[in-house]
Amino acid sequence: MFSFLEDYDVRMENISPIVFLFEKIYNSKKYDKYDTFLLTFSTMLFILNGMLLNKPTDIDSISGFLQDIVFENYKEKLTTDESKEMAYYIMFELLQNGGFNYEFKYLNPDDKKEKKIMVKLIDQDYIKFGDKMRYKLTSQGLELLFMTKEVYKELRITIKQLYLKQQIEKHVFDDALKTIDDLSLFVREIREQISEVIRRIRTNVLNVDFTEYEKIHSKIFEQFDREKEEFKNIMEIVKNERETIELSDPDKISDEDWKALRSLNMISDRLNDIINEHNKLFIDKLDLQAIYKDAIKNQIAQGFRVRVNFESEILDGIIKNNSDIDDCRRIVAPILSLKRNKYFNIMKCTEEQVQKKSTVPIKNDIIDEVDENAIEDKKKKMKKRIANYKEYLRCILSNLNSKGETSLHIVLDRLDDEKRHDYINSFDFFTFLIMLHQAGEIDFDDIMRNKNESVGEVSEEVDVEFVIISVLEENPSYQNYKSITVYRGDKDIKLSNGVVMSDFIIKSARSFK
Repeated sequence: MFSFLEDYDVRMENISPIVFLFEKIYNSKKYDKYDTFLLTFSTMLFILNGMLLNKPTDIDSISGFLQDIVFENYKEKLTTDESKEMAYYIMFELLQNGGFNYEFKYLNPDDKKEKKIMVKLIDQDYIKFGDKMRYKLTSQGLELLFMTKEVYKELRITIKQLYLKQQIEKHVFDDALKTIDDLSLFVREIREQISEVIRRIRTNVLNVDFTEYEKIHSKIFEQFDREKEEFKNIMEIVKNERETIELSDPDKISDEDWKALRSLNMISDRLNDIINEHNKLFIDKLDLQAIYKDAIKNQIAQGFRVRVNFESEILDGIIKNNSDIDDCRRIVAPILSLKRNKYFNIMKCTEEQVQKKSTVPIKNDIIDEVDENAIEDKKKKMKKRIANYKEYLRCILSNLNSKGETSLHIVLDRLDDEKRHDYINSFDFFTFLIMLHQAGEIDFDDIMRNKNESVGEVSEEVDVEFVIISVLEENPSYQNYKSITVYRGDKDIKLSNGVVMSDFIIKSARSFK
């Protein structure tokens, strides 16, 4: 293979958003009398500006922006309905590809295999219940816009710091303020990437490959100290520039100097905010380490809890069958062995060696039959557990009210007596609730986008994401929900079997269709 083709995959990742954008725009025929590229790309820049200014961008603000840009370029005044229809078309049909991720396919010159990259430029921003749907650019969308300004991903904070330093030294303070806006956005985006990885770890740590964790842990943070030091240098330059003006004779300070001083004060305040945000990356790094470590521990512990429940699978069987003392001893022996651990004793070589009697070999066909039966039993139990989890999820989603909320006691109260008895006496039901609770907010859209990564039924553990995907595909009406969050309520409930537990609250946001 040619050495200059080694980074071919990376280059395809960079070019895939551009291919998607041009393909969607130039295949669009709805607004032929306007420059569709101008309207679409300007809309992306409008959303970027909202992110820089920390202003929410919803469909109404996009509609108003399109009214203005059409009037400025074509001297046509769109009605509110016309501009809103145009906004829906650009946002949903073009930039969101009708609600589906765009697949960019290419042939890799190294392994001669066809590969594909999923492209998504626009995402729904976090909103409170009852608010209008807001939009933001994804990392791919941001990268596309930043590439048009020749800012590269790996070093964009460092490059912007160099720009900022030069702008301050040359007294180009207006441009310096714009550069600070870009820096603020870059730092916030890194924190969002960390939050996304943390969310995925909490949902199912097995879906976060260690190499991916290592990549974000090293690549994002390897420049942290250098960037932190550079911010200090920039603050020192700002301080020196301010002191130069402040220590001058007040009578000799010109209007230009007063204006520069005001700009320097603004730059200083904004830089302090960015530095505080940048310093939080170190805390985020520690959080990421701790959460990943705890998630791995919990996954291992969950594996033992699911595979062997000593109380239900062993102790209950001993009591029910009235097992004799020898059977009990044999069961407990592997756990509480009374034998001393073997160790190497050189003196054993002087003792008489006793040849062991040959044992009658066990027929292979008997072993194979036992193994096959064990595997079949394991598969049956796994299918049963998956079916139970799917039933529990459907039950929870069907009890959500118009605001997308419900609670554990409401879910249980609406069941008939027999079904309620089965639920509260089922180990699977409480395990499923705890798994949802520990996962935090579970984004349905993100799970459906990455459904090919779900381990499904081939895993020895039940993958919660596989359960969610199955329920959403089998019940299209539930696809209107964007996410689900299960958290502890303020009150406790006492079940009919005597168990006292928290009245879990379940919330779900509806997705924009």
